[in-house]
Parts: sequence; C-alpha cells; structure tokens
Amino acid sequence: MSCSGYDFEMVFVDDGFSDRAALILSELAHDNDYVRFIERSRNFGKLAVLPTGLSYATDCASIPRECYKEDPPELIPLMVDKWEEGYFKVPIR
Repeated sequence: MSCSGYDFEMVFVDDGFSDRAALILSELAHDNDYVRFIERSRNFGKLAVLPTGLSYATDCASIPRECYKEDPPELIPLMVDKWEEGYFKVPIR
C-alpha cells in the first residue's frame, strides 16, 4: 500500500494476546495485502517481539510501535518527517 508517496506494510506480532486482538488481526491480514500477522506459540516477552517483527518486515525502513495506545499512530507522520530530514538513519553495512 502507498501513503504519502511511500509503500508500506504493517506487521503485527502476537505476544500472547488474551483478548480478541489475534482474531481481529488475523482477519485484517487475510483481507489486506499490506497487513502481516505473525502468531507465536506463546508469550516470549516484550524483548523478543521487536526482532520477530523486524525479521518479517520486507521494506527498507521500519517504525516499531506498541499496540494498545502506548505509542499513538498519529506520531508516525512526524517520525517520517524527521526521517526525511536525516534523523534515524543508520548506515547499511
């Protein structure tokens, strides 16, 4: 999918959801090519979620976010603006 001139995908990782989130995200991924939902066998902890999500991401830049409103998605355009200004760049080795 494209937004503001960028192609993007959304990768969600199940870290032991105890609510209906897994079902909702699974359906969302089924219905949208730009959504990926990674189900894990159990809760491996917060530190394992980020590498899992990044390993499934296919684009050249990633914006990790936590669900449940800890990280408001409204900040993403601001992060992209800063990225375009040169912030957050890491040299590719």
